[in-house]
Amino acid sequence: MATALRVADHALLAGSIAPPLAGTESPQRTVRAVGPLLKCKRILLSVLLIALAACGTGGDEMDDYFPTESGKRWTYRLTRTTMDGTRVQPYYVEHRGPVLLAGRADLVLEQRTFDGNRYFFARDPARGWLRIGAQIATDEAPRWAAEPWLVLPASLDVGRSWQQMTPVRVLEKTGPPQETLFRVQVSLPVEYRIAARDDRVEVPAGSFHGCLRIEGRGSISTHLGNYLGLGSVTVESTAWFAPGVGLIKQRLVERTNRPALDHGEMHLELTQLNRP
Repeated sequence: MATALRVADHALLAGSIAPPLAGTESPQRTVRAVGPLLKCKRILLSVLLIALAACGTGGDEMDDYFPTESGKRWTYRLTRTTMDGTRVQPYYVEHRGPVLLAGRADLVLEQRTFDGNRYFFARDPARGWLRIGAQIATDEAPRWAAEPWLVLPASLDVGRSWQQMTPVRVLEKTGPPQETLFRVQVSLPVEYRIAARDDRVEVPAGSFHGCLRIEGRGSISTHLGNYLGLGSVTVESTAWFAPGVGLIKQRLVERTNRPALDHGEMHLELTQLNRP
C-alpha cells in the first residue's frame, strides 16, 4: 500500500543504514511510541553510513571507493516499507571536503545532507574509514562517537569480515491509541562480510562494473517490549559500491517472529551523481 510522504519525512530524511552514534544514546530494548521527527532522525543516521561505504581490494584502494572530491553530490531513490505501507522519496548527500572543527586537532571529512545534517569521518590506515561523529541540524555542536563506526575496512579482500552492534530501523507500526507509532528498538550484533568485488549492477544512474558487495547478517532473541513480548529479530543487508562512485545500491530486510510486527524493508538506488 502506497502512502503519501509526510513533510517531516522530507525534512529530516537522510539515510537508512547508519546506526546511532555509540555513546550518544542510551540502549533501549523496547517497543515504544516515537514521534515522526525522531523516526526520521534515526533513518537519517541510517542511509548516510551506507552512502559513504566503498569498494576495492585493500590498502590505499579504499580511497578510490570513498570519494572525497568537495562538491560531489549523490542523489538516491529511497523506498521504505513498514507494516504501514511503502514510501518512496529522494535522498541527497553532498561531500564538503576536509574540515577543521573546534575541539579536534585533526582534519575530518564532512558529508552534508540536503537538510543541513552533518556527518564526520576519519581515515585510519590500519582500520579503514571510520564515522566518528554527527551534527543533526538541531544540534548546537557535533556529537562525537565513543566507539567509531567502521564504514569501510582497510583490507577489502573477499571474505574479510567484522562485527558491529547495529540498531533495528524499519520494524514499526502505527496503531491505537491515537495512531501511535510503535517501533522495535533493539540493537543486535551483525556480522558484515565482503562477499564479492566483481559484481555488475544496474541502477537508474547507469550500469556499473567491478563492484564490491558487502553482506550483513545478524539475529537476537530478546524482549521486544510490552507490545510484542519475548521474540527474535533477524537482519539481512546487502550493499553494492562502484569504483570512484561509492554506494550505488543497498537492500535491508528486518524480520521478527511476531505476526503483529513481523517485517520491514528498505531499498536504496543511485539515480544521479553530480561531480564538481
